[in-house]
Amino acid sequence: MTEAYTAKLDISREASVFGASTILAAGVRYDDRTKTSNEYLLDLSTPAQFAAAGIATNYSAIAKPGGFQGEIPLGYTFQYFDRDKVLGLVDQAKAVGSYVRSDANFYDVGEKVYSAYAMATATTHWGSIIGGARVEHIRNDAQAFSSVGLIDVKASQTLVYPSLHLNWDVDDRMKARLSFNTGAARPDYDQLRPNLSYNDANATISGGNPDAKPEKAKGVDLYVEYYTMPRGFLSIGAYYKDVTDVLFDSTQTFGRTTLNTGGVDRSGYLYSTIVNGGSGYIMGIEGAIQQQLEPFTADLGLPEWMGGFGVQLNATINKSRAETPGTAALPSRKVPLPGASDAIYNLIAYYEKYGFSARVSYQNRSAWLDAIGGTDTIGGVVRGIDGGDFYWAKDNELDASVRYAINNNVEIYGDFANLLNGPGRRYAGSSAYTIEHETFGRRYTGGVRVTF
Repeated sequence: MTEAYTAKLDISREASVFGASTILAAGVRYDDRTKTSNEYLLDLSTPAQFAAAGIATNYSAIAKPGGFQGEIPLGYTFQYFDRDKVLGLVDQAKAVGSYVRSDANFYDVGEKVYSAYAMATATTHWGSIIGGARVEHIRNDAQAFSSVGLIDVKASQTLVYPSLHLNWDVDDRMKARLSFNTGAARPDYDQLRPNLSYNDANATISGGNPDAKPEKAKGVDLYVEYYTMPRGFLSIGAYYKDVTDVLFDSTQTFGRTTLNTGGVDRSGYLYSTIVNGGSGYIMGIEGAIQQQLEPFTADLGLPEWMGGFGVQLNATINKSRAETPGTAALPSRKVPLPGASDAIYNLIAYYEKYGFSARVSYQNRSAWLDAIGGTDTIGGVVRGIDGGDFYWAKDNELDASVRYAINNNVEIYGDFANLLNGPGRRYAGSSAYTIEHETFGRRYTGGVRVTF
């Protein structure tokens, strides 16, 4: 269960600063969010209880008839469980048992953020200057049960984000933008929970890290944009960001007996949490272009209806590095920044004219780091012990849509998503070692939209 409350106040005033028309703005904001996890367990553990509830103790009680339903030939088959049968058995179990709260999976985490900002936007004959700063004071409070009872972890911190943006109107069609900026990515407040929760069915353990610090960044961006009439533009830019306390999702074998209860050995479960590493950076270049044929049909001798064709293209090339968490025994390693692909590009072809529009979009993204794996020193060399780091494989997506406006109030539409139906594939260490492979199917929607 999540509860969230927000209050904010913004004020602004126009003034003249050094002869430039300037808008001064300031504001305050308060955010209060709390997430509570209460898990209750209905536990039947003796043959007498199962007999009293009329529940069979073999798999046939929940089995779903039929063979293997996947598309990848695995060379063997198995039965699936039937959801409706399981829910029916739960109703039977309620007659002889009662729900008991599972303290091991309980947590209550809260985050209060007190923030304020001040900024000025000055407009001159050559462009504009925007500068300011934002201040955040964060208070976290997390409770969970451990082997010593209920524990309560509190933390607070204050962060300041200054920024400065310069916009230069080179001429009526060309603009240049230079930005000096700062920012931070805080762990989700539920990732700060001070407990470990486990799932025996999936053999997984997840845990929060109340000591996790925000990932902080400062950088500089430079972009040049050129606009063509009526709806075209070309832009190219470069950027560099320096990052500290890089946040990593970490996935590795639990390796401890702390959660071994009820005769269940959970030391081999896969354990996921969030941790801070060292410093890192990301830099790159990106370009974008959008152009419709409309302004050029007459000069090219094309019929008027062809003016509706257009194209959008954007591409980004990145280079990134980040230091993983390290100890004296296991020094940090340099890996790509989590979530950062080396190359991303999007291509969109469209037609818009006479109330009709059609669009086809394609995205290609190279592999990116998802989580770091466990390591150990083997033969004097630091090696992965869970197969290596975890990556999402290269991704390709194709979507399409059509629209026709009958009039200002009625529109017929159709949307076609995930047309390639490519897999979401995750691997460990090398692309040859797939650990997750799933597809989600193509999705088609359509209808009539009426507005008043």
